[in-house]
This record gives sequence, C-alpha cells and structure tokens, in this order.
Amino acid sequence: MLVAIFAVSTSSNSYKELSAMYLQNKYTKYYNNIIERAKSRVLPKEIYFEKHHIIPRSMGGSNLATNLVKLTAKEHRFVHLLLPKMTIDPAHTKSMWYALWMMLRTKNKDQFRKISKGRAFELSKLQVAAFSSQLHRGKIVSEETKQKLSNKAKGRTSPNKGKSMSEEQKQKLSIAHKGKTISQESIDKTIESRKWYTHSEETKKKISESNKGKTAVISDETKQKISASLKGRPSPNKGKPATNTGIPHSEETKEKIKLAAANRIKSTCPHCSKAVSPSNYSRWHGDQCKLK
Repeated sequence: MLVAIFAVSTSSNSYKELSAMYLQNKYTKYYNNIIERAKSRVLPKEIYFEKHHIIPRSMGGSNLATNLVKLTAKEHRFVHLLLPKMTIDPAHTKSMWYALWMMLRTKNKDQFRKISKGRAFELSKLQVAAFSSQLHRGKIVSEETKQKLSNKAKGRTSPNKGKSMSEEQKQKLSIAHKGKTISQESIDKTIESRKWYTHSEETKKKISESNKGKTAVISDETKQKISASLKGRPSPNKGKPATNTGIPHSEETKEKIKLAAANRIKSTCPHCSKAVSPSNYSRWHGDQCKLK
C-alpha cells in the first residue's frame, strides 16, 4: 500500500483516485522515502532548496502547503527522474518526461541548479524527441510557417560551429547507426522534397568561399569502409531519368565550367602524352594506357 505519497489526500475517494496514478514498484518506493525524509527535516538556511509538488500539477496536484516539500537541487532532479517510471497513465508519463527535460536544460533567475548534460539528459531528450515525432507525424507545414522558421534561423550561429567531435562521440554515432538502412520510401520522399530546391546565389557564394583551398583526403581505410557499405545497395535513381535531362546550360554556367576545367590540375600520360585530369589519368592513362 502506498501511504507517504498520498498523505496529501484526506477522503477515501481521492485516495483511490491518486493510488491509481502510480505503479507499485521500486521507483515509487524510492520516491516515497525521499519525500518522507524531506517532510520530517529542517534544512539549514545556507542550503539551497527548491519546492517540489508531491503530486505534480499536471497530474492534478495543488499549490497547497500539504502538497509542497523542500528538496535539494540534487533530490529534486532525482525525484523527477523517478516520476516517469512510476506513472500508469501514458499521458502522465509523457508530461513527466517533459518536466524532467525542461528541468535538466533550463532555469530561471532565482534558481541555482546545475544544468545537467549527463545520462538523464540524453534519456529525457530521446523520449521527448519520440513524443514530438509522433505528435507531428503526417502534418504538412504551410509555406508561411516554413518562411517564419527560415527567417527565425537566419543569422543564428550553430552551437557546434568550429567544434570537432571527440572520438567517443564518433564511436557512439557509429554504433547507433550500425546496421540501419534507409527505406526506398524514405529515399523517394527525400528526392521528391528536394526536386525543385536550388541554392540562392548568396548560399552558393558562401559554399564556394568555405571550400576554397580545401583538399579532401580520404584514407584507404575509409575508402574500404565506403566501398563495403555500398556493395549490393541498389541505386535510388536506377531506371529514373536524370533530373537535369533536357535542361540546357546557360552561357554563364558554360563559362564557369570552362574556367574550372582550365584551372584544373592536369597530369600528362607518359605513353600517349595527353594532359588529363587526375581522375581520367587514373582510369584511362598511366598503367592503364592502351598505348603502353
């Protein structure tokens, strides 16, 4: 029988109603112990504390003193980690995950809690992301909303700009995506959604500037991994016409292609004396040259 957590209720009807909210498991037992200990103690004035609703507001709890208890920041974070694992109603479980997610990533001017980025943060983040995905599945975003989102994002600096991933992060991503394959349906949707997409001149210029002087160096190990991952995978565009079929290049584009080709580093074949691009050289010349 759960007694401590329901001490705020006086009538038998209310007691039955509240007892139906929680599972009788170890998490509820831990929660009860923390609440009872907190109710029977007096914290020193120098100890930072936060008020906690024993029965959460989203589950029908009130702001009455009988439903409030003083917890340290660590205790407050821990009880909110317990609550999603205690609730019976899926709606309550969802609201408790949201509450934990907000607690671990935000604070107001009067709070001195530590913003956590540990295991609990990652767990609540995944749960909230799953709820959000389910909520928005099948919804169509209007052009007006897209424009608002675009305007809001303009000028915003990525929090990861200039940062490089640690080997541990890379390993986690590798393990998380190992064995996963993208369905043909998802591939078709992506292609269709970007069918008429074109970069603005401003974006093209930024991409060009950012790539100037960069040389892609791919190790033999990486090449082998890419080759192995692509083996047996059907091309998403197999049997489909190219998206630029029948579209002639503009004179400006032709001039750009011509200039790019003129400035490209070329290698001369010792057998046929032709000066060609490195990719053509490795494929048709050198040791592969027919005039060797």
